[in-house]
Amino acid sequence: MKYKINWRYKSSLGGPWLKGDVVELDDKLAEAIQKDSPGVLSESKSKMFQNTMLAEAEFSRKTEEAKVVEPITEKEFKAVGKKSGK
Repeated sequence: MKYKINWRYKSSLGGPWLKGDVVELDDKLAEAIQKDSPGVLSESKSKMFQNTMLAEAEFSRKTEEAKVVEPITEKEFKAVGKKSGK
């Protein structure tokens, strides 16, 4: 059966898919994806459409941005105290 993707989705079950992609899935897999992210799929009669390269790039970029982590300083979070000289 064909399903329209209602928002970005990627998991071990399937994807990456972008909002608006139309993919063909068997009923068991579609059910598992719906349990993982309720409402992400809706039945579709549209022609299949999926831009895998764009989806991979989009998810890759978000992952790279998420990897940048700065340490919290006393200025940003007052509970971080100065080191004592004990």
